[in-house]
Amino acid sequence: MEQDDPLAVLVNSVLETQQPINFSGFMGNWNMTAKQSETCLLDPQLQQCSEMIELDGRKYLVAKKIFGQTMREICQHLEALHHDRPMEAGALVIDVATQFKTDGALLFKLALADLLKDARVSLNNGLLSLAGHRPTLSSQVQQRWFLFSNILRKGGFQVPLLSEIEKEMGLTSKQLSTLIIPALKSGDLIQLSQKRYMLCKTRDAIKTAIIELATDGKCFTVIDAKAQLGLGRGLTIELLEYLDSIQFTRRQGDGRELFF
Repeated sequence: MEQDDPLAVLVNSVLETQQPINFSGFMGNWNMTAKQSETCLLDPQLQQCSEMIELDGRKYLVAKKIFGQTMREICQHLEALHHDRPMEAGALVIDVATQFKTDGALLFKLALADLLKDARVSLNNGLLSLAGHRPTLSSQVQQRWFLFSNILRKGGFQVPLLSEIEKEMGLTSKQLSTLIIPALKSGDLIQLSQKRYMLCKTRDAIKTAIIELATDGKCFTVIDAKAQLGLGRGLTIELLEYLDSIQFTRRQGDGRELFF
C-alpha cells in the first residue's frame, strides 16, 4: 500500500508469494474501478506470469508455474491411485487434498476447479477420478473371482458358507471381501445372509424351482421346498427367508405362497 502502482504490486505479489491472490479483494483494497481493473488484467506481464481463476464468485490470480505444477500433481496422484486400486471408482476429495500442504488448500481448490472445468478429472458421487477412468479388476483379483464363482457355480443350490470358501481357496476374509464388494455392486453376486453369498444366476434358478412348486397358487411348506431344492432344512429356511425379504414369497399360515 506504500507504493503508488497497484499493477506493480500485483505482479510482484503473484511472483513472490507463489500463492493465489484474491483479485476481488485487491480491487477493493486499492479502490479500483471496474475499468481500472480491466486495464490491469490486460497488462502483458501479468498475463504472462499468471492465470485468472474464478471460485465461489471470487476472482483469483495464480502464478502459472505453481498452478500448472499443482494440477499435474493432482493428476499424478489420481493416476497412481487408479494404478494401485483399479477396482475403486476414485477417491474422496478430502483424501486427495490431504496430499497437499495446509497453506496450499486454496491453491488445490483452484487447481481442482480448473481441472473439473476442462473435464480432465471427474467428480461423481463424491469421488474424484481422472476423466474416463473405469473401475477394473486386477489380474490377480480376476483369477480369484474365477475360482470363487466356480465354487459357487458347482455348488448349485447348495450355497456354501464363506468360511468353507475361505478354507478351500486359502484366502482371508479381507481378501475375499475384495471379490465380494465389487460383485455385489455389479449385481453378479447376491447376499443370502451374513455367512452366505450366491450367484445371481443361482438365485434366478431357485426362483424358477419355487414357481414350479407353487403352481396354481399352491401354498407350500418348508418341507416341500426342502424336497424341491434338495437341500437341508437350515439352508432351505435361509433361502425362503431371503425370498420373503425381496417380496418374492410371503408367509401364509404355516406355509408360503408366491407374492405376485
